[in-house]
Amino acid sequence: MKQFRNQVYPLLDILDEEENRIDPSISALKRYRDRFIVHLDPRFAFEDTIRGAGQSILNDLEVVFAHIEKHMLIL
Repeated sequence: MKQFRNQVYPLLDILDEEENRIDPSISALKRYRDRFIVHLDPRFAFEDTIRGAGQSILNDLEVVFAHIEKHMLIL
Protein backbone atom coordinates (compact mmCIF):
# COMPACT_ATOMS: atom_id res chain seq x y z
CA MET A 1 0.00 0.00 0.00
CA LYS A 2 2.80 2.43 0.86
CA GLN A 3 4.52 1.80 -2.48
CA PHE A 4 1.25 2.51 -4.28
CA ARG A 5 0.82 5.80 -2.40
CA ASN A 6 4.41 6.75 -3.17
CA GLN A 7 3.70 6.30 -6.88
CA VAL A 8 0.22 7.84 -7.01
CA TYR A 9 0.57 10.90 -4.79
CA PRO A 10 3.16 12.60 -7.01
CA LEU A 11 0.88 12.03 -10.00
CA LEU A 12 -2.04 13.56 -8.13
CA ASP A 13 0.12 16.54 -7.20
CA ILE A 14 1.02 17.05 -10.86
CA LEU A 15 -2.65 16.88 -11.87
CA ASP A 16 -3.60 19.31 -9.13
CA GLU A 17 -0.94 21.78 -10.29
CA GLU A 18 -2.15 21.42 -13.87
CA GLU A 19 -5.73 22.00 -12.78
CA ASN A 20 -4.66 25.24 -11.14
CA ARG A 21 -2.87 26.19 -14.37
CA ILE A 22 -5.94 25.53 -16.55
CA ASP A 23 -8.35 27.26 -14.18
CA PRO A 24 -8.80 30.19 -16.63
CA SER A 25 -10.05 27.74 -19.28
CA ILE A 26 -12.43 26.12 -16.82
CA SER A 27 -13.73 29.52 -15.73
CA ALA A 28 -14.18 30.64 -19.35
CA LEU A 29 -16.22 27.53 -20.12
CA LYS A 30 -18.39 28.10 -17.07
CA ARG A 31 -19.00 31.72 -18.08
CA TYR A 32 -19.91 30.62 -21.60
CA ARG A 33 -22.26 28.00 -20.21
CA ASP A 34 -23.92 30.45 -17.85
CA ARG A 35 -24.38 33.20 -20.41
CA PHE A 36 -25.30 31.22 -23.47
CA ILE A 37 -26.98 28.07 -22.25
CA VAL A 38 -28.42 28.86 -18.83
CA HIS A 39 -29.45 32.49 -19.18
CA LEU A 40 -29.89 32.54 -22.95
CA ASP A 41 -28.14 35.90 -23.08
CA PRO A 42 -29.22 37.49 -26.38
CA ARG A 43 -25.71 38.92 -26.89
CA PHE A 44 -24.58 35.36 -27.52
CA ALA A 45 -27.48 34.43 -29.81
CA PHE A 46 -26.05 36.02 -32.95
CA GLU A 47 -23.89 33.97 -35.24
CA ASP A 48 -20.99 36.45 -35.47
CA THR A 49 -20.67 36.58 -31.68
CA ILE A 50 -20.75 32.81 -31.45
CA ARG A 51 -18.22 32.48 -34.27
CA GLY A 52 -15.86 34.88 -32.51
CA ALA A 53 -16.15 33.00 -29.22
CA GLY A 54 -16.27 29.59 -30.87
CA GLN A 55 -12.55 29.09 -31.42
CA SER A 56 -11.76 30.28 -27.92
CA ILE A 57 -14.32 27.89 -26.44
CA LEU A 58 -12.96 25.02 -28.52
CA ASN A 59 -9.43 25.78 -27.30
CA ASP A 60 -10.64 25.82 -23.68
CA LEU A 61 -12.47 22.53 -24.19
CA GLU A 62 -9.35 20.98 -25.67
CA VAL A 63 -7.30 22.01 -22.64
CA VAL A 64 -9.87 20.66 -20.18
CA PHE A 65 -10.38 17.40 -22.10
CA ALA A 66 -6.62 16.79 -22.17
CA HIS A 67 -6.58 17.25 -18.40
CA ILE A 68 -9.47 14.79 -17.97
CA GLU A 69 -7.67 12.29 -20.18
CA LYS A 70 -4.64 12.45 -17.88
CA HIS A 71 -6.94 11.73 -14.93
CA MET A 72 -8.31 8.70 -16.72
CA LEU A 73 -4.84 7.31 -17.35
CA ILE A 74 -4.30 7.07 -13.61
CA LEU A 75 -7.40 4.95 -13.20
